[in-house]
Amino acid sequence: MTPREKRKEKTRKGMIKAASTMIQKEGLENLSLRKVARKIEYSPAGMYEYFANKEALIEAVHQQGLNLMNERLTAVPQDLPWKERLVCIGEAYLQFAADEPEIYHLLFSKLSSRRTSLQNKVRENSPYSHHLKAIIAGIDSGEIQLTVLSQPKRSLLRSGLCFMGWQC
Repeated sequence: MTPREKRKEKTRKGMIKAASTMIQKEGLENLSLRKVARKIEYSPAGMYEYFANKEALIEAVHQQGLNLMNERLTAVPQDLPWKERLVCIGEAYLQFAADEPEIYHLLFSKLSSRRTSLQNKVRENSPYSHHLKAIIAGIDSGEIQLTVLSQPKRSLLRSGLCFMGWQC
């Protein structure tokens, strides 16, 4: 990476960090490229070299948070039995929330998943995809048998799986 590319990446990261902080303190509705530029002492027009619009900046903030969380979730060994893997995924969520409360809050209360329908698949980098894979492993192994669950439990599990992107 050239020195110019390093500076550009550092500036971009600064913009994302400033936007993340502003969203947490002032709310998503009060975010603007102009305010972010002012906060980092950068030209408002120059912001457009990095982000086409406010939505692109919000997407970058969202993606950065997902990447941080996914680092934790992908550290859970895939070869664990599905029940143990599901517990470890839950523990990784809780640890991430404890270690990065602002980012966790941002991901799960301020920024949407961008899914507009249950028919849309969950993104591969979505935290939900880790849960879904563990549950599907339990179904595939025969340990989770939807037909032997009581109707309320079956409905609850089915709605949760649909929410996470399983084909319903």
